[in-house]
Amino acid sequence: MIYDIYLPSSTYNHITNNKVCKIYYTETNIIQGNDCPYQTPPTMTLNSPENNSQVSNINATFNFTAIDNIDPSISCSLYLDSALNRTNSSVYNGSTTFFVVSKLGFGNHSWNVNCTDTDGNSNMSERRTITVGYVADADNNGKVDDFELLAYISTWASGKVSDFDLLSAIDQWAKG
Repeated sequence: MIYDIYLPSSTYNHITNNKVCKIYYTETNIIQGNDCPYQTPPTMTLNSPENNSQVSNINATFNFTAIDNIDPSISCSLYLDSALNRTNSSVYNGSTTFFVVSKLGFGNHSWNVNCTDTDGNSNMSERRTITVGYVADADNNGKVDDFELLAYISTWASGKVSDFDLLSAIDQWAKG
């Protein structure tokens, strides 16, 4: 059901997010004053690593883009396994942001990002899962070089990776 409510032209105080702001009413318009907090939270796009991907335990790079309708910078935090890992309080609106985490433990881990704008509006991204293990391309540059292959062969010799994974690494190395 829709109601038509007619208020006399005036200025009213309105409480939003525990802040008082001015709402200006005229007979035909409602205008929110500049001192009112914006109520739309930032949105985040997780760029990498992809969900269910495998990463090296040397360095895992978490990459996302945060967008807010108003603020030029936003505070964003990385959560690993539901625990706060690190925060960047000056993420530039619309730009790609990187968090590099060293020496993650082997196994499955979840990650997501929470961002908050200056009005206190916050949003949690989707949660992704990664598997930390031995990967031949340890520096994540898209190629397996000679030193990485030798290190991977040593890892294979100690029984920590399968024959199939070693053959895949050799194939990556051969493709240069």
